[in-house]
Amino acid sequence: MRTLLLFEKDRTLANRNNIIKSWKIILSDYSDGMLETTRKSLSRLNYNFQYEIVNAENIQLSNNTFDVILANNMLYHIQNRYEALKNISRILKDNGTFIASTMGKNDLIELHNYLYQFLENKGYCFTFREFVFSLDNGIEQLSKYFKNITMKKHDNKLKINGVEAIINYYISFNEIHENMVVLPEKYVNEFREYLTTIIEREKEIIVTKDEGIFICKK
Repeated sequence: MRTLLLFEKDRTLANRNNIIKSWKIILSDYSDGMLETTRKSLSRLNYNFQYEIVNAENIQLSNNTFDVILANNMLYHIQNRYEALKNISRILKDNGTFIASTMGKNDLIELHNYLYQFLENKGYCFTFREFVFSLDNGIEQLSKYFKNITMKKHDNKLKINGVEAIINYYISFNEIHENMVVLPEKYVNEFREYLTTIIEREKEIIVTKDEGIFICKK
């Protein structure tokens, strides 16, 4: 029986037709609320998924258990990544595969540059910090516990022709971290007008998606 442990922040039903019935699939997250949301989302599928709350920095699971482990855009949320990677390597079978997805430093760069330019004109200085685990620095971190690492990039672009999704995206970052305000509330309406002018002129904003995965073997 093939087993799989899935650490995720975002889940879709896109691959529902690729699930093999003989697989034992455990969906995990640090958040009970996130697991419950996922359980409801996947309830329409005729598959007996298991759901477990798991702290990646302190995984209470047996050694050499899983054929495949997926970490979907979540390693940069973990403070002690080396402890998490140590745990993941420990519970992965010797011939197993660990797949970690993340973004690179150029992800959404055009969109961010519009934000930076707007904020600079307001005298407000803000720039996103580099991801602590990204396509640009991930191999060095993974190589401590995995010998064979392949990176595959998914070159893609977004074409954005609406303003509200951008506004909501940046507002969602406010106060995620202590004292972090990406887009101050007092500038929201002006930023909306700023973006509206750009889209009316350009018809759409084309944005780089710098995304990919690391495929790791012990």
